[in-house]
Amino acid sequence: MADLIIKPSTGPGNKLILQDQAGGAILTTADSGASLNNLTGTISEITPGTSGNLLTSDGTNWTSAAAPAAGGTLLSMTVYDTGSGNYTVPAGCNKIHVHVTGAGGGGGGMGDGGGYTSGNFANPTRGHATGSGGGAGGTAISVLAVIPATTIPYVIGDGGVNDDSGSNFTTDGTAGADSTFTHSGGTITGGGGGGGDHATKYPNASSAYNHGGSPRGGAGGTSTGGQLNLRGTAGQGGTVHWEHSGGYPSHHPSSGEGGGSYWGGVGIPAHEAVPDSGYSRHYGGTASDAQDGETGSGGCGGRVMYGQWGSDGGKGIIVIYEYA
Repeated sequence: MADLIIKPSTGPGNKLILQDQAGGAILTTADSGASLNNLTGTISEITPGTSGNLLTSDGTNWTSAAAPAAGGTLLSMTVYDTGSGNYTVPAGCNKIHVHVTGAGGGGGGMGDGGGYTSGNFANPTRGHATGSGGGAGGTAISVLAVIPATTIPYVIGDGGVNDDSGSNFTTDGTAGADSTFTHSGGTITGGGGGGGDHATKYPNASSAYNHGGSPRGGAGGTSTGGQLNLRGTAGQGGTVHWEHSGGYPSHHPSSGEGGGSYWGGVGIPAHEAVPDSGYSRHYGGTASDAQDGETGSGGCGGRVMYGQWGSDGGKGIIVIYEYA
C-alpha cells in the first residue's frame, strides 16, 4: 500500500494526537518535534558526551562512553629492581611483555699481594694479576595473555659479592641470585651470573719470572621459561701484572670488567693513570675504585697493586610492558 500520511491543518497549536484504547495519548506532535507517552518498555535520552564516544549496551541500558583502547596499545610499564612481592595486572590490560633478568656475579678479589722475591720481579707488594669480572645475569623474555586484577609473584635476585672490603682478599666473587616471575603457565627465570676469580688464584711458584695464570671471568647466567632465553655476558678475565726494573717497561692493567646484562650497567673497573717513577699517580685504597654493577651486570675485579677493591654485581631487574 502507499504511504499513509496524516498531517494536522496548518496553523499554530494544531496537533496530531494518537491515542490508545483508553484514550491516553501515545504520540502528540507539536509545531516542531513530538512527544511519546504511555509506551511499553523503556526509552531514555542518552547524553551524547564527548565527540568520538561509542554507544554500547549491557543488555539493559545504553551508555555513551569513550572507545576502548585498540588491542596492542601500550598502556603502561612496571619495573621491579629489588625485593619480592606480587605484581597486579592493571585494569584494561590483556597482554604483558615481560623481561626477567638475574643478578650479576661479584668481581674477584684483589689477591694477597704476595709477589716474588728474586729476579726482575723482586717486589713483595706486587700481585700476580688483576681480579676478574663477574658474569652478568641471564634474561628471559615472554609475551603473556593476562586478566586484569590477577596477581603474579616475583622475586628480584641480589647481586654477587666482592669480599675485598673484608679482611680476606683471596676470595672469588660470589654468584648472583636468580630473578623469577611465576605466572599460571610456569616460572620465567633469569639466572644469576657467576663470580669472578680472585687475582692470585693461579700462581706459578716454580719460576721467579712468571706471575702465573690469568684469573677466569665469571660465567654469564642462563635463563629458562621464557619464549626467548638469553645468556648473560661473561665477565672479563684478569690480566697478568708484571714489573721490570732497570728501565724496562712495566705492565699495569686495569682489573677485569664485569659482564654486561641485557640492560647494560657495567661499572668502571679499578685502574690507574700512567705511573711516574715513584708510582704516585694512581687511584687506590677505597671501595669505590671499581664501581658496582647495575641492572644485572657483573662486578669488576680487584687490583692488588695499590690495594684497590673490586665491586659487587648488580641486582636483578624485571621490566613489564602492559598492553590493551
